[in-house]
Amino acid sequence: MSDANFFDNGICFACTGCAECCRTHGEYAYVYLSAVDVDRISQYLGMSRLDFLNAHCITTPYGDTHFSMLEDACNFLGPDGRCRIYPVRPKQCSTWPFWTENLHPVVWREQIASFCPGIGQGPRFSKSEILAIAQERDDWYDEDD
Repeated sequence: MSDANFFDNGICFACTGCAECCRTHGEYAYVYLSAVDVDRISQYLGMSRLDFLNAHCITTPYGDTHFSMLEDACNFLGPDGRCRIYPVRPKQCSTWPFWTENLHPVVWREQIASFCPGIGQGPRFSKSEILAIAQERDDWYDEDD
């Protein structure tokens, strides 16, 4: 099988709860939020949208919104290593690791699999399932445009 088709037979993945995906890794240092994410999380926290944005987010000059991160991790990662907003976690988080930009063989091997112990564990996701998850995240990312 060529590198170009590295996930033709699917990929095994199961979250181990290690929270490594909640920590910064090079360019993996931001949790981007859609308007829907902001609404869901602010309601979950019992905050107004504006108060939530002011307390927990940064909006870039390009109009993208992301969590203001701690030095090396998401500010919603609790001291116990668990997400404090897990029931309403952003789409970016719920679709990890199957993002379009991660589905390149070199990126997958050298970046994603290097810090995510869930790669190669658990159930096998078929190529069509992986592509559907990646598309779901791409659609979410584009919903504010």
